[in-house]
Amino acid sequence: MIINRRGTTIFLLWMELLMLPGCKCRSSSGSNISDLQVHFYPTGTPGSGSIYLSEFKSERGNITLGVNAKDVEEINSVYFDLVYDSSVINYSGSEEGDFLKSDGISTSDFIVKLQDATEGRIYAGISRLNDSTVKGSGLIGKIMFIPVADDNTSITFENNKLLRYNSSSLELSEVTAVWFGGKISR
Repeated sequence: MIINRRGTTIFLLWMELLMLPGCKCRSSSGSNISDLQVHFYPTGTPGSGSIYLSEFKSERGNITLGVNAKDVEEINSVYFDLVYDSSVINYSGSEEGDFLKSDGISTSDFIVKLQDATEGRIYAGISRLNDSTVKGSGLIGKIMFIPVADDNTSITFENNKLLRYNSSSLELSEVTAVWFGGKISR
């Protein structure tokens, strides 16, 4: 564990305490934080050429969001930041989806890193391991969060890119897409 901000140690110890069986930690409203049930509400309706978040799974104490592609052009890489209020939810993990490897081509790991725990920013990326492309719709990956307060937060994409590699010119070009975030609330 690398501690790079003052107060992080206390926060991490508090989070570990939350995960202990029988913990009676409470939010400001008196709810047991580990029992909070939250849901995701999208900011719009994704159309063709979209990357969007969806509620993949929600159960007490956590929520899993799917990062999805809908009818995208030929791509081989996806990169983005997700920004949220870290006083409401905390990043807890990720899993790779099957969209970029849907035709059997291997991919890099779905890399998701906590960039700023105080602000609430993660960055993520995944690429195909050759210069071929994939198009269509599917699940790029899953990102999991733990609610830590009885409140709402927006989740927005920033610094997002869909890329296509051209093997004849050895250049990367950006593929146009509309990106849809949303809101997590009780």
